[in-house]
Amino acid sequence: MADANDLLTLPEAKAAVGGASAETGRDALYERAVTAITTAIEDVAGPVLNRTITAEQQRTNGNTVRLDHWPISAFTTVAQYDAVGTSTALTAETYNTKPANGYRPHRVTQGTGIYNGTIERRATNSGANFPTDGTLLVTYTAGRYAALTDPGAQRFKLAATLTLKNTWRAFESTVITDGDYDLPFQSFPSKFLIPDAALELLGDDLRGVAPPEGKHTILIA
Repeated sequence: MADANDLLTLPEAKAAVGGASAETGRDALYERAVTAITTAIEDVAGPVLNRTITAEQQRTNGNTVRLDHWPISAFTTVAQYDAVGTSTALTAETYNTKPANGYRPHRVTQGTGIYNGTIERRATNSGANFPTDGTLLVTYTAGRYAALTDPGAQRFKLAATLTLKNTWRAFESTVITDGDYDLPFQSFPSKFLIPDAALELLGDDLRGVAPPEGKHTILIA
C-alpha cells in the first residue's frame, strides 16, 4: 500500500522504469520500492511533504531543545513542564512581540519560513532556560511543502526517480532477445542506494552525511 508521504505515484514509478501502465502484477512491489526510497531520501534530507507531529516530548535542560523531525514549516503548540509537572504554555517570539514565556525557533536559513528543529527559550526579549529535568511538549508540522505539485518539490521527485531507476535494476530481466537468440544479460544496480546524481539534486538539504572521501553515499544494507 502506498504511503501518504511517498515522493512518486504508482504511474510515475512505472513510467520511470519503463513499466506498462496496464500491467498490475507488480504494483505492490512498485509501491514498496517508492516508500522505501522516500524513507531513504528523508533520512538524509528530512521530511519533504508536510505531516503533523503531535505532542512530541523532549527532555529539557538549558536554553535550547532539538526536535526529532526537521525541517519544520509551522508550530501549533509549545508547552514546557517543570520537574513536578507544572505546565507553562509558550508563545513564539517575533520582531514586535516579546512574551515573558516565549520561544524562538531557529530557521534553516535566515529570512525563510522553514525551521531547523532547534527551539530556544526566550523571556521578554532575552535568553532564558527551560526547566531543569523538565519536558517540552510540542505539536508541529514537519516538512517543506503542502503538495508535491509545489515547484520546490520537483528536485526531490527527480531524486526519487533516479534512485528508483537505480534500485529497479535488480528486478529487470536477466535475458535479452537478439533475433532468434536469448542472450544472458544483467544490469547491476549501483552499490549505493541513492546515486550521486540524486544526492547532487538534494544539495544543501543533506543533513550531515559524511561518508569516506567526503562524498555523500548511502550504502545498501
